[in-house]
Formats: sequence, C-alpha cells, structure tokens
Amino acid sequence: MTNGRTRIAAAAMLGAAAVIGAAVTLANHVFLTEYGPTTGSLLDGALAGLAGGAVALLFAVALAVAALFVHRGSAWTRAAAAAVIVLSLAGAALAGAQAAAARYDSLPRVPDCGAERVAGDGPPRFQDAFDTIAHPGRFGAVNSSTEGCRGLLPDVGFGNAAAHYRTTLRDAGWEITKDDATRLTARSGELEFELAGCEPITVTIGLAGGEGLGSPC
Repeated sequence: MTNGRTRIAAAAMLGAAAVIGAAVTLANHVFLTEYGPTTGSLLDGALAGLAGGAVALLFAVALAVAALFVHRGSAWTRAAAAAVIVLSLAGAALAGAQAAAARYDSLPRVPDCGAERVAGDGPPRFQDAFDTIAHPGRFGAVNSSTEGCRGLLPDVGFGNAAAHYRTTLRDAGWEITKDDATRLTARSGELEFELAGCEPITVTIGLAGGEGLGSPC
C-alpha cells in the first residue's frame, strides 16, 4: 500500500475500534443497570462490564493493533491505537461500575408487600412488620399473598443474616422460636417471621399457623 492508503486504512480501523468500544460502553450500562450485580460493589460491576463485552472488546483491540501494523512507524497511529484500547476497556469497566451502583440503589430496603395488589388486610400488616425491623441488605424479588410476604436477600449469607436478625428481632419484641443451620423463625402476636437458608436466602413474614407461601427451598 502507498503511505496515503495505509494512513486511510489505519484510520478506518481505529475509527471502527472506537465505535465498537463506545457501543460496548453504552450497551453495558443499559444491560447491567437492569440485570447486573446486586452487591453494590463497583469492582463487581467493572468486572461484569469487561466480561459482558469481552468478545466485542477483543475485536476492538484487534482492530487497533492491526492499525499499528498497517501504518507502522507512525506516532499518531501509536497514540490513537493506545487511546482507543485504553478508553474502550476503561469505558466498559466504568459503565459496569456505574450500572452496578445504580442497580443497587434501585433495590428496595424493605419488600413492597403491596406491589402485587393482593386484597385483604394481610399485606399492610406484613408491610408494617417489615418496616419495623432493620434488615442486613437490599431485597430482590418479592412474593405476597393474604397469608404472607416474602422477599429475597440476594447478597447476604445465611450466617450473617441470622446473626443480624437474632438481635434485631429481639429488640423489636419478637420471640425466637427456632434457630438452626437452615432456619431462623420468630413470632410476634399473630405474625411469624422466617429466615430460610436457600440460595438466595429468603425472609418471610406471614400469619402464624397459616399456610403461608409454602416452603421457599
């Protein structure tokens, strides 16, 4: 190739690599905000961002490296290729980190027991009970009925959750009725609390002695 043609070819490769990098950054932010890590960890988000766009990022890097070989010895090509590679990788990681933070902030601190619009006075009672207890993490999916309300705790281990609730429940006036390696239950009046060691663990508040929502595990 002539010098002019190699310059045009290298510029085209670098432009394509930059477009791919930008597209990965945007796609990562949109997707991971909705489906990304729920831990709230920026590192988890950054790693998810890099992993989610790994194939496209590798292609962008390959294009940038190819541009170096096509237009060898050019200072601007080296600088542009380095910038495209660094910005593509940094953009994907940063988008993932920001998305993880946004996703964590969107998770409820307390289950919304009225979200499923269940009739009767059960959901408001369960909601009030959840509101009066401090919880060790953010909640994920919620299932509610006239018999009980259950929320997932996706990022808290059973041991840590059980240790937290042992103290919290007693402070809130609940009586611990069962405490073993897979279950922690407590009772307050007509209501029953259950922490179940599933994956992810679940927290249920329902009517004591009722059918409830069935076994979560």
